[in-house]
Amino acid sequence: MRLAYTECHNCAGREEAAEKCALRLAAELSLAIHERGRAVMAVSVSADTQLLFAVLSQTDIPWSFVTLALIDECYVPVTAPQSRERALRAGLLQNRAAAARFVGLYNEARTAELAAFSASARINRLSRPFDCAVLDMDIQGQTAGFFKGSSRLQAALNREGRALVLPNYVKFSGETHLTMTLPLLAEAGLIVLPLNGRKKLSVLEEAEQEGAAKDMPVRALLRAARQPVQVFFSL
Repeated sequence: MRLAYTECHNCAGREEAAEKCALRLAAELSLAIHERGRAVMAVSVSADTQLLFAVLSQTDIPWSFVTLALIDECYVPVTAPQSRERALRAGLLQNRAAAARFVGLYNEARTAELAAFSASARINRLSRPFDCAVLDMDIQGQTAGFFKGSSRLQAALNREGRALVLPNYVKFSGETHLTMTLPLLAEAGLIVLPLNGRKKLSVLEEAEQEGAAKDMPVRALLRAARQPVQVFFSL
């Protein structure tokens, strides 16, 4: 079984990593628009993607033909500080990228289960497989809303699962999330992972070794990805 599923691009600093990653994403989105007249990119929001989004938002591509979709969202209103949509609108959906279409996960349903059902319906209308997916990873090997010990982790990581978005209670934070499932992300044409600092690089290297996905959920994505995950690393 192949365990190494990444291609690492070593960069001199965070600015270079953001610029190189943005160029790669822009090329992939532009190609999709040229071939099919549209492109879809799923994104995670974190400190590691913040600079990338600032650079990418100024990239000169036909953003009006691009749809952006959130990979993971807290089940809170957009006005709440924890809202990923709020952060994305302040970061990526600016400058030239303000012309892009946006599909969020949160909606004012009575329960998280109903909100996930509604979000699944919206995601199901998007062209698939996604052209690009932008991931993040923390120092515990958690990524894309796949949190260790969360209520629906096993279902979210099921390669044969048919759900698109699941409600997921995260015990350590006490928050309920709405999370895209593994099959949606793994089939993306290009998956990028901005990574900052030696600690996270060590975590990623550990994740590429044998071990249970429940202990380091990023393992599930590395192993299921259709293409090698493109890592843009900086100190």
